[in-house]
Amino acid sequence: MNKSCIVKAHTAGFFSLVNCVITCMDLYENVAVDWRDSLYCKEDLWPMLFEALPPLSEGEHDVVTNYPDQWLTYRHAGLLYQGKGRTDWRQCCHRHWQKIKPLPRVTGFVDWFVEDYFRKRPVVAAIVRAHGHAGEQLTDRSQTLDEYAAAIEAELCGNDVYIASSDEQSLSWFCDRFNVFQHPGTKRSETRDVDRHRVVKQDWRDALNVLQEALIISQADVLVHPISNIATACLYMNTDLKSIYLS
Repeated sequence: MNKSCIVKAHTAGFFSLVNCVITCMDLYENVAVDWRDSLYCKEDLWPMLFEALPPLSEGEHDVVTNYPDQWLTYRHAGLLYQGKGRTDWRQCCHRHWQKIKPLPRVTGFVDWFVEDYFRKRPVVAAIVRAHGHAGEQLTDRSQTLDEYAAAIEAELCGNDVYIASSDEQSLSWFCDRFNVFQHPGTKRSETRDVDRHRVVKQDWRDALNVLQEALIISQADVLVHPISNIATACLYMNTDLKSIYLS
């Protein structure tokens, strides 16, 4: 293995791409990113959302086209949430995340949203995934909305909840029970039976929205979540974010 690498885009959701970069930063001294031909666009997605990373020095480097090690993703993340495996994972990944700088087009909206909506603390956030991701869960099932509601109520203290839902039906269900905030630009499927990013052509704005969602969630106090690349990223973006893992 060389000391440097270029991380290419693999065919997956946005935070699978991000967590692959973080994984490579943990393995290599120098990392560059080339996100051309991603799920979101043919052009290089990285400079649309992040500042450029330092260029690689001359010499041999590896080209990484998918996860060189899956310790941070897929079912392995569930073990990390439970305190199994690497106990320092959040601090370690946070140090790598600090090298990644989202552009003002990303952070401007996030700063406004948090300042305007996260005034009453504690703020609880929840990530609800489509049923198609059940196979990524350690229990091979999707968490029920009632399980989410019970976990939210245990932490809420009467305040508002931020819901990052992949579908409109689930979002509406939560809106009937809580005072809900959500990202206004996120495009959702009608129900949890459809994972939108797998069936509808994505563009760079979809990537922008999911990045903003994660940055917003990371500034909450509590996160209710399943196994999710987004949840993993939020937990290392803010190492003080309380994790309520629904298995």
